[in-house]
Amino acid sequence: MDANFFKLINHEPYELVVRGEKIFVHNGVFAPDPGISYSTEMILKHLPEVEGREVLDMGTGTGVIAIICGKKGARKIVAGL
Repeated sequence: MDANFFKLINHEPYELVVRGEKIFVHNGVFAPDPGISYSTEMILKHLPEVEGREVLDMGTGTGVIAIICGKKGARKIVAGL
């Protein structure tokens, strides 16, 4: 298994800033860290307009996508594991 892939969920707890939001990443939770994977940034880059809309963030992990959707004006957000 690639060492970077392993670090996505097996890491010491740490803080990370994503788009200005300080996120605490627990061990066992997907790390939205661009030093490991660009997937979170790719999702945020292609996020459609969410203002006034309802958002479902399945497999939310740290919740960073749900948090940013809230900051962008989503009317309702459901985030689940």
